[in-house]
Amino acid sequence: MSRLKRCPASLGAAALISVASVTCKRSTLTTATQVTDSAGISIVVNKRAPAPPARWRTEPAVAIGRIDGPDEYTFGRIADVGANARGEIYVLDRQARRATVYGPDGRYRYTLGGPGEGPGELGQYVTAIRVGPRDSIAILDFRQRRLNVYAPGGEPARTVALDFGRPGPYDFVWFDNGRLLIRWLTYNLDSAGHFVPWDALLLSDRRRSAFDTLLVFRYRPPETGDLNRLLRPIFPNTASYDVLADGRIVWSALRGHQVAVHNLDGSLERIVRNEGWRRRVLGPDERSALEAVYRAGTGDRDAPIPDNVVFPDSIPAITAVRASPDGGFWVQRMGALPETDPEALFLPADLGWLGGPEWEVYDSNGYWYATVELPRRFRVTRVRDSTVIGIQRDDL
Repeated sequence: MSRLKRCPASLGAAALISVASVTCKRSTLTTATQVTDSAGISIVVNKRAPAPPARWRTEPAVAIGRIDGPDEYTFGRIADVGANARGEIYVLDRQARRATVYGPDGRYRYTLGGPGEGPGELGQYVTAIRVGPRDSIAILDFRQRRLNVYAPGGEPARTVALDFGRPGPYDFVWFDNGRLLIRWLTYNLDSAGHFVPWDALLLSDRRRSAFDTLLVFRYRPPETGDLNRLLRPIFPNTASYDVLADGRIVWSALRGHQVAVHNLDGSLERIVRNEGWRRRVLGPDERSALEAVYRAGTGDRDAPIPDNVVFPDSIPAITAVRASPDGGFWVQRMGALPETDPEALFLPADLGWLGGPEWEVYDSNGYWYATVELPRRFRVTRVRDSTVIGIQRDDL
């Protein structure tokens, strides 16, 4: 955990899991303009201001994780981190196939799950952990296509099947009224034999007995080739999304230059832009830097790069969005390529690893009013109340 301070400097803390408290006063950016088009969609354009918005940084509040020590404080591959209203922290470890629960002070309390396919057990590809109604805890198992639900305290309660005939449940939100919002990300073959993503949000009824497609994310598909020759794009275009405090959905694509806000019926409500959101052309120096990051991710800094790896012609501007508790949202900027976590190039649906340390803060209308500086290689998973929760990777 980290606390936000009104200060231009950055933080260099080393922690596997951090959280931050917002103590800065809110400022108003008066150079944003808003217009409404003929379809009733609001378009907000944030222009560069003579005086920039408030700038915040973080300092550690709680850090959980050790290189050596008891099992409950060591992690393999952290997939997600969440928290409930009481400040308890949930850490989902994909490698250990379990979740561990800690108090607001970072002290271990209990463990959920464990390897297996039985009730309450977790498979090899768990992706998300969320707090459900009445403080229940749910974990999404991608390969087993189900939600494992646990009672407060960790006892297995029930299983919610998510088998719609094809793989793809990647993330979810469980609303207080019992409805589930599932992100479904899968790839289909088109008539030419190319892989095309189907990336959508599915919303259940209150009894979770039926799901309807609420929103399909529309973005330029990544270059994946065909069955004869599979391609591996360095920056595989995909969407980052979150659900705002009032139930609206905010999202952006990796190759995009705007943020879209949808109502919970799926209709587009507004588009938010910023003059600074521009993709940069990938020049020779940045190409070399990106090649170095790729090689570092393979573990061999001198290895040749396979000919099926596709380098982009430009560098993304936006890498992730997160909802904030005041009804607005945060937008992560790309950052410098040498600072990119090599692991980010091998986690195509986990864009939070790709971006830099700088996040912009927008209110519920899409007006930019602050910039937050977080540690490098820090993936924000939740912004709750006055705290920022995330996962930090060190150079090892």
